[in-house]
Amino acid sequence: MRLGIDFGTSNSAAAIVRDGKLLPIRFGEAEQFRTSVYFPGVVPDPDDFQLDAGQEHELQQLIDSAARAARAAGQERTPQALRREALRALRREWMEARAGKERSASDLLQNAVYGDDALEAYFEEHEGNLVQSPKSMLGYNLHPRARQTITGIAAHILEHIRLTASAQLGQPLRSALLGRPVQFRSSIGEAGNDQALDILREAANQAGFDQIDFLEEPAAAAMHYHAESSDRHQAVIVDIGGGTTDIAHAEVGGSEAPRIHRAWGIARGGTDIDLALSLSGYMPLFGRGITRVPTHHYV
Repeated sequence: MRLGIDFGTSNSAAAIVRDGKLLPIRFGEAEQFRTSVYFPGVVPDPDDFQLDAGQEHELQQLIDSAARAARAAGQERTPQALRREALRALRREWMEARAGKERSASDLLQNAVYGDDALEAYFEEHEGNLVQSPKSMLGYNLHPRARQTITGIAAHILEHIRLTASAQLGQPLRSALLGRPVQFRSSIGEAGNDQALDILREAANQAGFDQIDFLEEPAAAAMHYHAESSDRHQAVIVDIGGGTTDIAHAEVGGSEAPRIHRAWGIARGGTDIDLALSLSGYMPLFGRGITRVPTHHYV
């Protein structure tokens, strides 16, 4: 039996097909759960980060590497954008090193809380680190330690899905079909897609799946639409997710199998709209653009 998994940017869900019918997996009272994880403990403040002489050299190496990757992918990247991304990578590395002085990465993962419980724990404890939408990080230029941590987060989420489904169905599940966007959010071009899939494969293996396959999300949406269409026709199916928007041109409906002519996507989704609306319409009420508080605090 193969478990279909929607490992989403905002929410995750799963289902199987039994006797020709779709059977959703329930997580508590719902058929989905928030893709969030909470790490207890105090997390270093990123504003405390300052570059030293050695890190300046490492920063330039990261910038040069990202520039080469962008040129190889035929992308136009400004020096300012390359420096910002390299600086974020160094800051993440610094924060992980600071956090590691108190607790190892394995301890953090072992004590993590997932789903809606993650938000409740975060608000109750008033400290620690809340990670939302780990899927949106899979295609970015990651330090090896950061990649290990992100893989561990994804593995724990997928293991939660597998164990919940196995308990509900009364049998262990070892085969999974994971939905994937056509284009992952990425800072390293097409290499980000390959990296994201590699991370998901590794995470699924760690979660206890022996067989893992992928299906592009707009193709999955087209198949769902096909099952509800009695007449054969051409259609454009748009899947707007939290982090990506995917489109498929397909021939659907009738007794024949659906035919996907083409699928494509952009790395923008609902969370980008939420952020833009909040920054432009809501955060000015808290002083953005009026006070001297830096914009990144509002972000």
